[in-house]
Amino acid sequence: MFCWWCLPTGVKIFTQSAFREFQAPIWNLTSRIDDLSNYWGHLTDSKKTLIAKGRELSRLNSDLRLQQFREDELFEEIKRIQILEKKLSKLNSTMNLN
Repeated sequence: MFCWWCLPTGVKIFTQSAFREFQAPIWNLTSRIDDLSNYWGHLTDSKKTLIAKGRELSRLNSDLRLQQFREDELFEEIKRIQILEKKLSKLNSTMNLN
């Protein structure tokens, strides 16, 4: 550990870069193996499993649409409240109330 701290920065950068370049093909290979296993795994799914996955996807999509609708409603409510706050502050300033 002490030797690593004593090395010049250029050597450290070169060593780290070389190590990353050495690891890159391994990362690529593991990614491709994962993709291939997912592909073959989904090809062997039964009809009932595919129907269940489709239903779940449909539920998730409808939930997403509902959440987006609620978010839009909340933004509209925030705008309405901000307008009301402006009107209230204007009335307070007109009446000279604290």
